[in-house]
Amino acid sequence: MVRIGGILVFLGLGSLFLKYVGLEIKGQEAVEGAQPWLGIGVALVGAVLIAANVLIGRRKAAAPAPQPGQPG
Repeated sequence: MVRIGGILVFLGLGSLFLKYVGLEIKGQEAVEGAQPWLGIGVALVGAVLIAANVLIGRRKAAAPAPQPGQPG
């Protein structure tokens, strides 16, 4: 999830930045009118994926390990 989230953040912020420089990512011509909101949205989805992975990792680390002889 972190890898996909990182790619989405990179593409979202990259497309947002490139719009103001006067460049655009190939294949993005179809959504030209949706910028900058689409770039912000893609970056936010990526950030949510990264945050979810961090929170899941913390929850797994904090969960006590099952003891031998106990169910679960």
